[in-house]
Amino acid sequence: KANGKERFVNGKFVYEQIKVDIQAVISAEKSAKLAEINQKAQAFINDLAEYDKTPAFERDTWSIQREEAKAWFADKTVATPTLDLIAQRRGVPVELLRQKAYEKAMAYQTVAAIVAGQRQAFEDRLNAAETLEQVQAIEPVYSLPNQEEAMNE
Repeated sequence: KANGKERFVNGKFVYEQIKVDIQAVISAEKSAKLAEINQKAQAFINDLAEYDKTPAFERDTWSIQREEAKAWFADKTVATPTLDLIAQRRGVPVELLRQKAYEKAMAYQTVAAIVAGQRQAFEDRLNAAETLEQVQAIEPVYSLPNQEEAMNE
């Protein structure tokens, strides 16, 4: 019965074949696979950045901290009001916080680019997939290159 629909016609059971629009099935599977690709990429980044250990309001300042740190790195006379206040309230030297914020910003930028490239490669494979089997064969797994590979990139 999995391949048809049983009906009772003129005193007999008759099977009608179920018509499946395979392109609709592939399209639905591609949508689900893209959601999986994106979710796994975001989860990988969230894990690396330890998002679960930092409250949202503080994460909201990361872009401000990044811009201040990058501007400071390029010109040591640039004002960094957010970093200055964080350093003051934290009780750490502002120069140290600026440097650490810059290093973290650059590390995150590199990691984000690596993962974005991997995610886009999975999406390219998905867009090129023509069969259900090809779509289902895509298993998005994200990773960072080891240090030696990273230096050669």
